[in-house]
Amino acid sequence: MGISRRSLLLTAAAASTAGLLPTPSARAAGSPPGDVVGKITVGYQGWFACPGDGAPINGWWHWSQDWSHAPSPADNALRAWPDMREYTAGYRTAYSPLGDGTPAALFSSYDQQTVDTHFRWMREYGCDTAALQRFNPNGRKFYVMYDVSGWTSMQEEIKADWTNRMSRHTASPAYARQNGMPVVGIWGFGFDDANHPWSPAACLDVISWFRARGCYLMGGVPTYWRTGANDSRPGYLDVYHAFHMLSPWMVGRIGTAADSDRFLADVQQGDQAEVLGSTDGTAFTTLAGAAGYRFDPATGNTAALTLPAAAQTRYVRLQFTGNTGWPAGQLSALQVLAQ
Repeated sequence: MGISRRSLLLTAAAASTAGLLPTPSARAAGSPPGDVVGKITVGYQGWFACPGDGAPINGWWHWSQDWSHAPSPADNALRAWPDMREYTAGYRTAYSPLGDGTPAALFSSYDQQTVDTHFRWMREYGCDTAALQRFNPNGRKFYVMYDVSGWTSMQEEIKADWTNRMSRHTASPAYARQNGMPVVGIWGFGFDDANHPWSPAACLDVISWFRARGCYLMGGVPTYWRTGANDSRPGYLDVYHAFHMLSPWMVGRIGTAADSDRFLADVQQGDQAEVLGSTDGTAFTTLAGAAGYRFDPATGNTAALTLPAAAQTRYVRLQFTGNTGWPAGQLSALQVLAQ
């Protein structure tokens, strides 16, 4: 008997569900420290170019609005002026000299000395690994990360690119490995916008393809990947679970100390429960992704969840994946209500 729409009412008490709700599938254990686990990783892109640096762009790439014009007070894309004292080469802009009389110059990411300087800084300040596109490891580990945003034919072309071009870099002793596997990052699956349109099946196909070739997959995923809400498309939890490691998007999410506390309490922590459904009591699929639920005595220690209108199931199971109070799930009553 299917229920077209239902709410779950969870009432918490000090009752452990360790033996009450069996896990539908084994979860991979946490990985030991390696080239990415337990390390500080930074994203690194060759983002800037300047005329005369030898790059095919031959323009002020990302330094000015009109790349054919040198940055000036009337035409710039600057957010902050870089400290140029440790670069051996700089490119003169249309700005007046700086306050100390030195020319107002900028760097180009196409210059080897720029890359060397950045990676030296990483080494000096304890950054262990770089997820990058253009590189010179300079004593740091690195791995290739794909940003699939706007990639129309991503599903097949990313496989060809790895096979024909990028996989050769894994032969480098500086290439990052985790659990003995070369690390590959894929950024952009599951975001709820037109620039990331792929279905869960297409995303899982790509992840499975890389995993079958012995790669350790890091996924750059939406902030709210657990709940399939806000910046995440619903129904992608299996995609997120298929990665070995996740890096949720946090750019622009935190602007104050209070924001940090809120994200820690409401997004990163919290009692995590995942709702699973089945038509035969054997094969369970995700109806609602793992999310945090707070049980407040002032509201009767209850938490309610409304499932998607299209959800059809006969059996309902809760799987606890985290708890801020103690290392076990807590449940005293469960109600499934049709609407």
